[in-house]
Amino acid sequence: MTRDDKITNMRKLITLLFAVAIFVFACNDNTSPSNNNASAPANNPPAAPVDNSPYAAGKGVYQRICIVCHQPDGTGLEGTYPPLAKSDFLLADKRRAILQVILGSSNAITVNGKKYNSLMPAQSNLKDDEVAAVLNYVFHSFDNNGFTVTEADVKSVRDSVANAEKNSPYYAGKTIYTAKCASCHTADGAATRVCPPLAGSAYLLSNKKRAITQLIKGTSEEITVDGKKYTGSMPAQELSDEDAAAVINYITHSFGNKGYTVTEADVKSAR
Repeated sequence: MTRDDKITNMRKLITLLFAVAIFVFACNDNTSPSNNNASAPANNPPAAPVDNSPYAAGKGVYQRICIVCHQPDGTGLEGTYPPLAKSDFLLADKRRAILQVILGSSNAITVNGKKYNSLMPAQSNLKDDEVAAVLNYVFHSFDNNGFTVTEADVKSVRDSVANAEKNSPYYAGKTIYTAKCASCHTADGAATRVCPPLAGSAYLLSNKKRAITQLIKGTSEEITVDGKKYTGSMPAQELSDEDAAAVINYITHSFGNKGYTVTEADVKSAR
């Protein structure tokens, strides 16, 4: 065999091997989308189980709003937040339970023989169906066997509260408070990081003239309320004598307070 024949045969062999390699690669190519979809295992997580219990909606509200204080099992925090599980206080009065959800409470209560004095914030942002749902969840969870609450029950309580407020001697003062004071002192008169509490405040309730003066003239003095110091500025409020008296009377007769009554003459004298 000549040298040229050897070169020719070698080229044929190389060509054949190259063709075989292409064929094998094509048969085993799994990079196309269709092949991947057919052979690759699904990587989707399993769907979460659907909660079809009658109290699922209420459980959602509870986990969003109530769980931090009252705990996942409804046992609360001893000495701070009362239990909902097997609570004699809760299970004794459906209307009171509705009121405490929508209005909150700053009154001391006794639950299962133990006293609690922590603030229950108002959940006024909840709609009637949400209030009913979360109460039904609580009334039928944590080994409770309690009431059933309807949207109509919640609406009835709201309407009665609204009617009582409109007929209250402090209704005008509440309107002013909501417009001018609630952004700092909160809707229920509770303390914030920089603003002193109005609910149960011995500082507020001990001096009528000072309260009037601080409202109409403002103050930047450091004050101590319930043992805590506050240094924030209280801006002067441009109010008529009538409005100033109204808002102070609302505060001194709300949030669990039982304080003095302010007249227009009192405000005029303080000016």
